[in-house]
Amino acid sequence: MSRPTYMLIMLLVLASTILSGTIYIPSQTPGSPWNTSENGMNRVTEVVNASIRDGLSGLRCGDLILISASRNITSEEAELLKSLIECGSIVLVADGEGYSRELLGILGIDVKFKGFQVLDEVSSAGYRWIIKSRVTLPDGSSFEVAIPNATYILVLTPPNYLVAHTSNYAYADTDGNGFYDTYDQMGVFTVMAGWRMGDGALILVPSSLFLFNAYVSIPGNTRFLMELSRGRETVLYVDPYSLTWFDRLKYSFYLLYAGRSMVFTYYLTLITASITVALWLYNKGGGRPGKWEALLLSVSITSPVYGFYTSGEPIYLAALLLYPVLYLLTPAVYSALSISLSLAGVVLNPVFTLLYIFSSLIVARSTRREPGYWILGYASIFMLGVNSFNTLAVLLNPPISLCITTSTVFTLLLSVLIYIMKLRGIIVTPLSTRMEVYAGSNIELGFNVSASSPVVCVVESDSGIRYKLVENEETVSVSRPVEHIGLNKFTLRIGLMDPSGYSWKDMGLLSYEVNALPLTSKMLEKAGLLLKGSDIGRLLQYVSITVLMRIEETGRLIRLGEERLTEIARRGVGKEGASSIIMEVVREYMSSLGKGVAGMRIGDYRGVRLYEPGDSLRDIHWKKTLGILELIAKTYEASEEHPASEGGVGGGVLVIANLNSTSPLELDALLAAVLHHILDNASVNPEFQLEIVLIAGRYILVLKGPAMGVLGLFYNVLREKPIESTYNYNSYNRYPEPVEVEYMISPGPEVFKVLTTVFEIDGRELVASLLREDIKPGRQFTLIHGRATSTWASFMAYYLTLAGYIYAGQREAGSI
Repeated sequence: MSRPTYMLIMLLVLASTILSGTIYIPSQTPGSPWNTSENGMNRVTEVVNASIRDGLSGLRCGDLILISASRNITSEEAELLKSLIECGSIVLVADGEGYSRELLGILGIDVKFKGFQVLDEVSSAGYRWIIKSRVTLPDGSSFEVAIPNATYILVLTPPNYLVAHTSNYAYADTDGNGFYDTYDQMGVFTVMAGWRMGDGALILVPSSLFLFNAYVSIPGNTRFLMELSRGRETVLYVDPYSLTWFDRLKYSFYLLYAGRSMVFTYYLTLITASITVALWLYNKGGGRPGKWEALLLSVSITSPVYGFYTSGEPIYLAALLLYPVLYLLTPAVYSALSISLSLAGVVLNPVFTLLYIFSSLIVARSTRREPGYWILGYASIFMLGVNSFNTLAVLLNPPISLCITTSTVFTLLLSVLIYIMKLRGIIVTPLSTRMEVYAGSNIELGFNVSASSPVVCVVESDSGIRYKLVENEETVSVSRPVEHIGLNKFTLRIGLMDPSGYSWKDMGLLSYEVNALPLTSKMLEKAGLLLKGSDIGRLLQYVSITVLMRIEETGRLIRLGEERLTEIARRGVGKEGASSIIMEVVREYMSSLGKGVAGMRIGDYRGVRLYEPGDSLRDIHWKKTLGILELIAKTYEASEEHPASEGGVGGGVLVIANLNSTSPLELDALLAAVLHHILDNASVNPEFQLEIVLIAGRYILVLKGPAMGVLGLFYNVLREKPIESTYNYNSYNRYPEPVEVEYMISPGPEVFKVLTTVFEIDGRELVASLLREDIKPGRQFTLIHGRATSTWASFMAYYLTLAGYIYAGQREAGSI
């Protein structure tokens, strides 16, 4: 062969090698479908077998279209997506920046992007910025998904396909410091919403990272995407303008091999070998190869070596072993063997490829469920699985049985050897935990691993599987939420494997117990320090209480007089759920009256007036009453010793707390929120005049007085009385939006008439009660309530705002 011919062959071999390498070398661009790191998106193409497209034209109806928005969706793209949705496609948009506003607007969906990150320390997947939530598809299948870096969105169009929320204690991080502050909005937020449109649906995930490898690999997210793609072709849309030149080059190659990179690389090598054979036949040379043939052989070796390095396919090494033999043979024999090898490769390689892919999927599923078995690590299980399935290839090529048997024996011996050398003597010692924590917080469950060489510690818990590389002696810990008051039990399953994954050791189960204290106990501890040295009895003198009770026959609220309060206090308090807290407050208050405390009298005597229902009997002016035979009551002016706070009585935010709860933990959180408000004011100004409205069962209680006095009353009631609730269930209620409230009220569909009638009575009675207690419109108010009373809270906010009261912080009733 001539020198130009040899040069052409070498350039062809080098080009195929570089091309194969370009295909397999991963990208470093964030969000690239060829980036295999945590911030890439190649994993989503593997999970749902998604094809990659850089344009929306040519997509078919009924596809699942995945979009990780990195720029504003244009009106043309929005119109095209709308037509695809209406004809049966499902479009999932991961958008935390509001790039999908055009698409939402064209579809008639009203969503406001607030721009703040939502954090949730209760329903988190290890970190407060990864929110764990349950989502249910229309077919009833339910998945626990993890949403990273969710953005606060206000959903004004009710989702009718699917929806996922945070816990009741999530908050919008308005200042970006990563922690909850008093001015951060707390409540339930939407982290996924879906709307049915025509025959398809649009799913909005307010997170730009949802489709990234780090989160697609989470089991719940993987199962959710696989269920969405069931029976559908899946397309991952990538914006070409957000990719680097390297990614665009890889996309061009992708269009050539249509996603089958392993087969494409193999056939590049096969084509190179075929051209080499053709050139040898054309030359018809004899004898041993000369220097140019040797140079060609050396360059040709780089192709299978690089192919094996980038793909890990042993078929390339098998081809490499033939090169030294062929180098020593005559050109005629070399040509004949090359042709035979090419023909055999065409027949056998698809079989090996299919077996390899099939066995990899089966083994990968089993290793996700159980990291290891007996002394076999995941790599050994994988190798044995591949060998067992590849025995089918023996029917096509019997000599392969020797290779499979040798590989199996070698894998077993390697697992035993590594187990004896590295894992047999490792000791795992559990560490003691805090005996008492607060309910709703996280606790670290730790243990110490003593090893002579690096090992991988595998921790399995109800939250999933965690892998940690341990260097010699190290402490490993897992954070778990404390979900209920009282004794909490946790179990961890510990396993160890060598970093290569060939050997495994099961260390068994570790059990932990911790006693969870109520959140109120934390507040009461602070209250005790604040009240230390204070005369609580004297403080209670300046607190007044009004109790309203709903009459079941009429549904109206009436104000209870002192005799009725005394009767309630004397008959004792049974287990009546949240209302027992109000009864305890009443009993404590009446007990203080019985000790000679001045009760409702605040300030100096000013004169007399006609008796009004609810006046204390001690306030009646008996001399004037007997003189004119009509009940006359005394009036008092404000005391100089206890002046009103800045702005006078009513200068602060009015707290309206609905203590009806779904569980003891929720009731504890509600009372802790009320105590937090009282403590904040008492620590700043003990004389600050508070007004708090408590609602539970058929009772409404209005407290007025200095912050220290109100704090003392709650302190006396709660410090020795366990929190009780007659209910323990989950509620997925949400805030109806303002437009929904107005829609249900006026004119309102017939189906909502009973609901709106009940809430209208509640709202107007609450407003009337505040007016009777001289809490006038213009006051700021805030609502504290549980999950099950979210709808009630929206209606109360509506009627209070309608009456002229102002919601503190201007929260829109209906924010989710």
